[in-house]
Amino acid sequence: MAWTRHEKVVALADESTDQIGDFRTHLEFLGYTTEVHDDGWVSATSPVRPDFFARQLPFGVRLLAKFHLGCLDKPLLTRWLAYVNDQNNDSLLVTLAVHVDAGEATLRATALLPVVYEGTTVGVMLDLWHREVRGSDEAPPIGTSGDETKH
Repeated sequence: MAWTRHEKVVALADESTDQIGDFRTHLEFLGYTTEVHDDGWVSATSPVRPDFFARQLPFGVRLLAKFHLGCLDKPLLTRWLAYVNDQNNDSLLVTLAVHVDAGEATLRATALLPVVYEGTTVGVMLDLWHREVRGSDEAPPIGTSGDETKH
């Protein structure tokens, strides 16, 4: 009997139960400090690159980075949404979204890496993650937080 695509993904996930362990080792080789949290997320911090979180899922490793944008007035929020749309249009891996809660905006970057760890592939995808999360010089300025302007 032939397997469906879903059954193949589940079987691969079952065979790679330490996917996140291999991924953490790779990140630590790149200079990140990693920590596993009780909720299953792994935080990855770096002195030179943006910090992010990773979590093993049955079909891959999800990456998540959050960047505080502060309070955005309507014209600045509109500029951010246009920027995010342009970045998502050009992106090969990362999806960006702006979330506003209680007047404070956050830029979220997410991606999904393959289910089976393979060093070279993960290395290439992490390079792409870093490049796309870094963004471009065309990003609008961030807003204010309280009375203080963020730069």
